[in-house]
Amino acid sequence: MENILRIRIFVLAIVTMILISSCGEDFLEVTKDDTVNADTFYKTEDDVKLGVAGVYELLTDGPSQRYHVIGKSLWTDDIWRGGFVGPNFDYEPVAIGTHSPSTKPIEDMWAYFYTMIRRANDFLASTNNVDIDAVLLNRYRNEVRFLRAYAFQELVFLYGEVPFFTETPSSLELKSIGRTSEATVIEFVVSELNELSDELPASYTGEDVGRITKGAAAALLSRVLLSEENYSASVAAAQKVIDGGEYALQPLGDIFLLGNENNSEVIWDAQYLDLTYTNFIANYTLPGQLGGWGGTLPSQSLVDAFEMQATGLSITDPSSGYDANDPYSGRDPRLAQAIAYPGAVVDGVTFDGTGSATGYWSVKYYDPEIQRGYGFSQNYILIRYAEVLLNFAEATNEQSGPTSDVYDAINEIRSRAGMPDLPSGLDQSEMRDRIHNERRVELALEGDRFYSIRRWRIAETVVPQDLLGVDPGTLQSVVVSTQRVFDANKDYLWPVPQSQIDLTEPGVTTQNEGW
Repeated sequence: MENILRIRIFVLAIVTMILISSCGEDFLEVTKDDTVNADTFYKTEDDVKLGVAGVYELLTDGPSQRYHVIGKSLWTDDIWRGGFVGPNFDYEPVAIGTHSPSTKPIEDMWAYFYTMIRRANDFLASTNNVDIDAVLLNRYRNEVRFLRAYAFQELVFLYGEVPFFTETPSSLELKSIGRTSEATVIEFVVSELNELSDELPASYTGEDVGRITKGAAAALLSRVLLSEENYSASVAAAQKVIDGGEYALQPLGDIFLLGNENNSEVIWDAQYLDLTYTNFIANYTLPGQLGGWGGTLPSQSLVDAFEMQATGLSITDPSSGYDANDPYSGRDPRLAQAIAYPGAVVDGVTFDGTGSATGYWSVKYYDPEIQRGYGFSQNYILIRYAEVLLNFAEATNEQSGPTSDVYDAINEIRSRAGMPDLPSGLDQSEMRDRIHNERRVELALEGDRFYSIRRWRIAETVVPQDLLGVDPGTLQSVVVSTQRVFDANKDYLWPVPQSQIDLTEPGVTTQNEGW
């Protein structure tokens, strides 16, 4: 299918080099080009369309893929790394708490999101008066505003106070720009998303399928407001998505399939061209037997979070029906959909747990229709409808307790998975625990838990524990890592990258407390 969001092989290389001012070592350093620049390039609708694609293109970059699926899972209690992740991308220091302001992911993600902001700012500054249809131009500009708001939200969630600007500063100006308060940046993000949730289209057709919608803006808004503990506003934003009627849950096994891309559960995803090795997420995560590189190894803690299907009870409950001698039988169907455990059979391949440090493999992104070893090109999902229902339930429970609306939202997700409804009569605290666990298993290996355990302020409890796996032969627990550290006094925020401190004048850029 032709799709402008998927034109990224050579066209977007041109966009990056010509339409967007080139970058030096610093994320905003400008290299002057006397021949072509953004101010003079935008003349036609095609020019503007390419400029928008240049901002979207960053969603498909390698750092974005690894950050969302590997990093955001590895930096929690959900997974341990496979062999290639550590030496290649230096993700392990963040996972075990030995990172510094110069650690690669700390530097990379700061530069990545500011590159997105810079491209968005340059585009918005250069396309005010292009002679094309005004409605179309406004839509393109709104899409770019969303991506800029998203980038600022991620930066605040990661680093706290960050430099804030809606026009690209010069190199000289950059040296005097310090950090802006979290509240100011989030106020901007919320204002942008509120407006965009009304102005963007509800859906698209043809080559525009996959572009950002008003539902994506409202869904991201619900996420941001939930983290800000603005529960009533988060409920309202989630309700806007629900009432819009554009989205619905898909059958459990169909969500991530290449042949079912852009399905009704997808609110926002990164679009990929259907070419070999365009999207590496499946390669990063899947075991070698299924054509991947085995980079994400689920933990025993994550496996244990999946309840028993018949009773809907935790395996720690004596009444659950759990059998320690047959630990994977009768479990929540989402376990087998996401994780290959010892004895699991996936597309004719039987897994015995060997080769994995934890005894488990991630299989959530496996598509049996794609020939093994030939690469994978599924879009990867950044927001799906199940998250909106979970946001709605969590915010409503925090605001009003376990109302019937909370039960309905959670039970809709559980019913889709083949799980029984939650028991009636839960109090607010009990419902909170059930929502937290539901979120963990439903969004397992999708990167959600990284921010969730920070929002719930439990990271210092769940991260420093021994990360356990299983001995495939005896089914006894094994310790995979004992070095994990999470200091509540400093680790809820990442350090400001040393490169940013060095970029500005002395004293302009402060460091986060404890770093």
